[in-house]
Amino acid sequence: MNDLIDALYDAQYLHRLHDLRAKSQWAIDSLSQARLKKMDDSGFSYIINKLDNSLKEKLRGVDLLTVMFAWDKLFYGSGKFSDRLEACCDLLDLSDWDLGFLLFFTAPKSFFPPNPLVIAYFQKIKSTIAETSFLQFTQTASKIWKTRRDHDVFPSPMELYAALLTMRDRYENPNPFSSFVDTHDERLFSELIDSIRNLSLYRLNPMQITWIRDLCSDFSDPQRFRLMERMRQENIHPYIRRIITKQPKQGAIVDGSNIIFSGLLQPDPLRLRDLMNALGAFPTLFFPIRFVFDANVDYIIPTNHAFWNTHFRSNPEVVRFSPADEWIIQTAYEQKYAVISNDQYRQHQNLGLPIYPFLPHQVRLCRKEDARPGTISKKRSNR
Repeated sequence: MNDLIDALYDAQYLHRLHDLRAKSQWAIDSLSQARLKKMDDSGFSYIINKLDNSLKEKLRGVDLLTVMFAWDKLFYGSGKFSDRLEACCDLLDLSDWDLGFLLFFTAPKSFFPPNPLVIAYFQKIKSTIAETSFLQFTQTASKIWKTRRDHDVFPSPMELYAALLTMRDRYENPNPFSSFVDTHDERLFSELIDSIRNLSLYRLNPMQITWIRDLCSDFSDPQRFRLMERMRQENIHPYIRRIITKQPKQGAIVDGSNIIFSGLLQPDPLRLRDLMNALGAFPTLFFPIRFVFDANVDYIIPTNHAFWNTHFRSNPEVVRFSPADEWIIQTAYEQKYAVISNDQYRQHQNLGLPIYPFLPHQVRLCRKEDARPGTISKKRSNR
């Protein structure tokens, strides 16, 4: 599981996911009922090559009208889906496994792809899962998936698939520059990682990070790749790995009281840990991070809460201010920082502050344009 989560912090994961989503949207558009009825041989060949080249071989010799009729019945017919799928397979003389990728790309929220990586992933959990029809496989996999912690990180089949592909590529294509890094470099990396390991994720000093980043900026590409590999091996937090090896876009202020309270009757400080995990994977790299809470926050967190006591109760980098909104808005505007909060600050919309909601149940930071009514709290509840 830890290896799979690490895919979130790999740039290739986001590229993979983007490509899969684009292909899925293209498939849905291309196989609309109106276009399906007008499809010719060249159009069909183009679609089948792009979605699943192996299906092209299995449909060799089947005339186009039969394929179009079978697909129209599958996608747009009436009755139970299982009956339509069975009828489609009978018409084309295929098993439903043969149509797996077609179903995945046209209904990516409902089907897992019949890729060996995905099948192997679920077989480790339930050894007989692949010894069924494809429909049974994806139904069983979906039930298993909803009970797994992985589901909180990769909530859709497509996100899981992108993560598995990313991890496969990482193992199959290890750092090509390792042979160009000598023992002196390795000693330097060990000393540097010892310093990095002593950093506190919630007390990051901008001057110290700048010093380390400046040192890393002088490394050659082979040295930089090797350092990143070593940091992964040493379980350095992905957010720290990123701010050390990449140039942040801007700073951000975390509306801490809102994050730990939003939608809850009792505060949950562990949401701040989840937030840092999300920041490690978010496309925009924010640094420095300022945590701001209402002045009475220490009195409403249970005194025996180990996480809060360790990282926030006596943290000089944490700002306590009442009203916190006033400090957040003024500082974000003056320093051109982003704000991480589920409060939309509608009364300050004229300032144009970039506000990024945090979805705690998905452990995901979302772009402000992606937020939809009902997905985040509109009020600063229980403040």
